[in-house]
Amino acid sequence: MKWPTDEVDWIVSALQKIDFFAPDPRQMENYYADIEMLVDSMTKDYVESGEPVIVEGQKGVSLYLIRSGRAGVWINRDGNRAKLAVLEPGSCFGEISLLTGEPCTATVTVEEPMEVYRLKPKVFQGIVKNNPRLAARLKDLVQKRLSERQLGLDELQKRKPS
Repeated sequence: MKWPTDEVDWIVSALQKIDFFAPDPRQMENYYADIEMLVDSMTKDYVESGEPVIVEGQKGVSLYLIRSGRAGVWINRDGNRAKLAVLEPGSCFGEISLLTGEPCTATVTVEEPMEVYRLKPKVFQGIVKNNPRLAARLKDLVQKRLSERQLGLDELQKRKPS
């Protein structure tokens, strides 16, 4: 999709601030072509407050980049919920399920109406496959997010009545 220049500038700037999409001086050969491919493959969605964007346990289908609004990241265990994080403009989510092929590890629910860019999975997976350093950085991010999730689960377990 062709975006207005101001949107392209915002998307590129936001992507470059995300650890795993930040420029890597050791691997600049295809960097800008990859960023352009990412931007061109995105679609824009609007999501109302209270709506889940991804749901824990369901198959993830996209990586999302928040343009505006806010969302909460929640996990559930035995009927108890724990909030792991708040996502604000410039945050991304959905990458764990895309990378692992596993169901989503958390539910992301909109707290303030959101405008999000959604990245097509095949483009994302193709870029990751052709960029070993990007794949390594994504693996680190997945491990970090799974650790945060485990901490949340441990907290829920502590709150569980004996």
